[in-house]
Amino acid sequence: MKVELKVISGPHEGQAFQFDGHDTFQVGRGPQAHFRLPKKDNFFPRLHFMIEVNPPFCRLTDLESTNGTKINQERVQHADLRHGDVIRGGKTQIGVHIDDDSVRETRRQVASPSDIAAEAKEVATLPAAVQQDATDLNAGKGIGPYEIVREIGRGGMGVVYLARRTNDRALIALKTIRPDVEVSERDIKLFLREAQVLQSLQHPRIIPFVEIGEDSGQLYFAMEYLPAPNAAELLRERGPLSIPTAVAIACQVLEALEYAHARRYVHRDIKPENVLVQDSGASLNVKLADFGLARVYQTSRMSGITMQGEIGGSLAFAPREHLTNYRDAAPTGDLYSVAAMLYTLLTGEFIYDFPDSVARAVLMVLQTDPIPIRDRRDDIPNDLITILHKALERDSEKRFASAADMRAALAACT
Repeated sequence: MKVELKVISGPHEGQAFQFDGHDTFQVGRGPQAHFRLPKKDNFFPRLHFMIEVNPPFCRLTDLESTNGTKINQERVQHADLRHGDVIRGGKTQIGVHIDDDSVRETRRQVASPSDIAAEAKEVATLPAAVQQDATDLNAGKGIGPYEIVREIGRGGMGVVYLARRTNDRALIALKTIRPDVEVSERDIKLFLREAQVLQSLQHPRIIPFVEIGEDSGQLYFAMEYLPAPNAAELLRERGPLSIPTAVAIACQVLEALEYAHARRYVHRDIKPENVLVQDSGASLNVKLADFGLARVYQTSRMSGITMQGEIGGSLAFAPREHLTNYRDAAPTGDLYSVAAMLYTLLTGEFIYDFPDSVARAVLMVLQTDPIPIRDRRDDIPNDLITILHKALERDSEKRFASAADMRAALAACT
């Protein structure tokens, strides 16, 4: 199963791009574009449109281009692509070939502005009333060898429950994932096989996976249960954290990354919701959850098309390369995410003032620098500002070389 995008007219006629897994593809004249148009095609800006591909699914997003993007002569902002569609921008036309008979007759849907606004909000936790409804509905339900007690959170990948192991009644956190698209038994087995290697991560700063399995098409990940709020909940409860507390949280996350990166594991989805914090006032204990799960999930077929739902969620903490090199996650990307999280813990704000538009949010991450932290909070010391600036460089080669280096720099400034 694959997707091919082939130039059928224009300066690069005959050039083709093939995708057999989850990826992103940018078109424009700038250096960040995967398909760079020549300067003589003046209808194209530096970044004209982006396509997210996860065969057999494709979604196009016009990146606020002046002259627009057309599909089969219809100008669109967002559209799900189908076999046989023709994309046009400037003097260039690109044909869409999807090598999967089951979707060739799928009706293309163009998303409305209200649909996009609704899709763009990732829910970290449910409101109390809805949470109670969910608890009543699922309490006592069995998933694998576990019995649900209540829902404790949800995000882009799935729902997390407090559950009991039936054989010894031990409490665990049970993350469930139901594939967003129809997948084969082979896809599920491949995903589980790749996810099971994450069980080898054993470190005091990492929430371990106890068991990974599948029950009637629902994937589950049993993790150590830590009765503590995540950093996002701590922020909502207290407001912007003190500088020593926020830096201590970041340093303990970097301890986990130092261990994992040495073993070639990358988290890829560091954000306050994935950082659990036990703070007694006298001591601080931090653990990082979902280690590596986002990378395995997002590069699989079962994640479907995900980019529309990330504003204010993972996108707020994602480095540029997560958009331009979607399938390749490097340790320096995790360091960027730690810095973006630290910025948020210190200020209560994201590093950008994100708009509702997916296209404008993507362009912001790709092309602009974060809002200076002094504009958000005026008591941040200069040496901490320097560390944040370095870790938030859009060019990954200019960031800290390792988690150990970044942690040492943070420790020296407090």
